[in-house]
Amino acid sequence: MDGAAAGNHLEVVKWLSAHRSGGCTTAAMDGAAANGHLEMVQWLHEYRVEGCTTAAMDAAGTNGHLDVVKWLHEHRSEGCTTAAKDGAAGSGAFEVLQWLHCNRTERCSSEAMNYAAGAGLLKIIQWLHRYRH
Repeated sequence: MDGAAAGNHLEVVKWLSAHRSGGCTTAAMDGAAANGHLEMVQWLHEYRVEGCTTAAMDAAGTNGHLDVVKWLHEHRSEGCTTAAKDGAAGSGAFEVLQWLHCNRTERCSSEAMNYAAGAGLLKIIQWLHRYRH
């Protein structure tokens, strides 16, 4: 079920959930979030008990899925780690980086600047220089 959720195969996940008692872990929601599958994340939240880990918001942020980041922030309690901001900075997900800065208490690490520099993202480097804390 974890792989089906990460791959956004909702009908498969529904069938497996109805016909099997196992096979679903936090990796299901983590993977769905990482890949930007908001409807899948919402379904898992509603109908499954496994939940997710901080990896869900970390990966959603890194991959630029702002809608998923916002939903997780609003509906789940796991939160994120510095990896969410660090990853967003390095992948060029500037809108996600700014949203996390305004709405989450987790800071970014020095890796955020390194990742952004390695990707040649001057606008993000300048923003981090000004606002990173």
